[in-house]
Amino acid sequence: LSYVAYCQWQTGDLEGSAKTCARAMQQEPMELRAVAILRHLPEHVASQYEAEVEAHHRRAAEAHGRGGISDPSQTPSRLNAQASSDLTLVSSVNSLYFGCVANHIGSLQLREPGLRILLYDLGLDP
Repeated sequence: LSYVAYCQWQTGDLEGSAKTCARAMQQEPMELRAVAILRHLPEHVASQYEAEVEAHHRRAAEAHGRGGISDPSQTPSRLNAQASSDLTLVSSVNSLYFGCVANHIGSLQLREPGLRILLYDLGLDP
C-alpha cells in the first residue's frame, strides 16, 4: 500500500495518500515507508493522522522486541567473521526513505557488526 500512497502523493492526491498510509500502517507493524510519506505531506493533511502514527510506532517497537532486536546477543550472526569482513553492503537513499534505511542499517549493525556499509546520498535534506 505504501507504493500506492507514494504514487498518490506524487500525483497531488494528498488526502488519498494520507489515507492509504494510515491503512498501510494498520496492516503492517513494520511499515516505515508510509510513515516517511506522511512526514513529507503538508502539516494540515498529516496532522489528521498523528494518533495512527503514534500507534504505529508502538506496534513497531513491540515487533522489534519480539524479533530479538532488543537483545542482539540472542540473534547470532548468520555470517562467519571472515565472510562478514569480506562483504560490503551498497545501497542508496533520499530523504523520503532515510528512516527506512537508517532502521535497516541499525539492524544490520546489531546482527553483523563486521559488515561494511556504503551508502550513496541521492537527495538527503541538509
